[in-house]
Amino acid sequence: MPINFDSKTGIFHINTKNTSYIFRLIKEGYVFGGYWGASIDSLDPSRLWQTYPSGFSPNYPGSMHGNIGLDLYPSEYPVYGSGDFRSPAIQVEFPNGSRLLDLRYLSHSITAGDRTPQPGLPQLSGADETLEIVLFDPSTGLEVVVRYAVYEAEDCIARSTAIVNRTNQPLRILRALSASVDILNEDYQMMNLYGAHARERQIERQSIRHGINAIESSRGSSSHQQNPFMAIVSPETTEHSGAAYGFSLIYSGNFLANAELDQFDYVRLQMGINPFDFAWNLGPDQTFCTPEAVLTYSRQGLNRLSQNFHNVFRNHLGASLYRNQPRPIVINNWEATYFNYD
Repeated sequence: MPINFDSKTGIFHINTKNTSYIFRLIKEGYVFGGYWGASIDSLDPSRLWQTYPSGFSPNYPGSMHGNIGLDLYPSEYPVYGSGDFRSPAIQVEFPNGSRLLDLRYLSHSITAGDRTPQPGLPQLSGADETLEIVLFDPSTGLEVVVRYAVYEAEDCIARSTAIVNRTNQPLRILRALSASVDILNEDYQMMNLYGAHARERQIERQSIRHGINAIESSRGSSSHQQNPFMAIVSPETTEHSGAAYGFSLIYSGNFLANAELDQFDYVRLQMGINPFDFAWNLGPDQTFCTPEAVLTYSRQGLNRLSQNFHNVFRNHLGASLYRNQPRPIVINNWEATYFNYD
């Protein structure tokens, strides 16, 4: 099965045809990231993280251990206000003005096939398995469902979240990203596709510096100016060799893609709706769903990364009747008659 959970170690292992995505639930209820890359059979829990001195990195609430702080470890869905000073995936304002969160594991489920449809949002269909992890903050009553839909043959994972207001008061969502992944840095470079009218999809590739490296759009649509895509690649990666991580957001509105390099040499990779000028009022028992971010990994360069995206979008997103058969030919007649013909 693509998704496995070991209750003894707390390790979740998501398998696709050529990749492994591994993270761990610790006893205190936090879900820490671990490994994402080429397929492996298993991973020793003691090798999931490195331990660092925790000067100026506070322990998480309830912890007395000197080297366990949320600022020191990778997180699957980081929050603001519990000691992780890197970019959060979520920020919520409560009626009393507080924006602090402490999300911890409540439950999880692994189901065959698709997850619940997201109202008003396009999404991939035909998943092999779906993992849903429910996180909950008992002091505020906020619930967050983190979803992983696995497409085994295409080496893709579709990530999204659902934010549920379990309180009896309205709250205000200020930031709600679809995916957040922390990986150890290996001199990675960030690649994005910028452009303009008549010169779309220009490739830009640059080293990831310490701090936040971001691409974004706030013009109301992703457009030709910036595309909701990001790749993280090794310096030696070419079209047909080398490591490449890919992120693509199934959403054409304002978006943000982050690559943040911290002082401990972790890179936090995030994608979702742009928090700029964003706010969403969420009433009691209401749910807000984020668009899907599709994640894939290739160790055979950018060409394989592109093929993974092509395959998953062709097989699981396109709704055309001709998706799996030869299509009729339409002559490019745009500026001749502006489609005013039979």
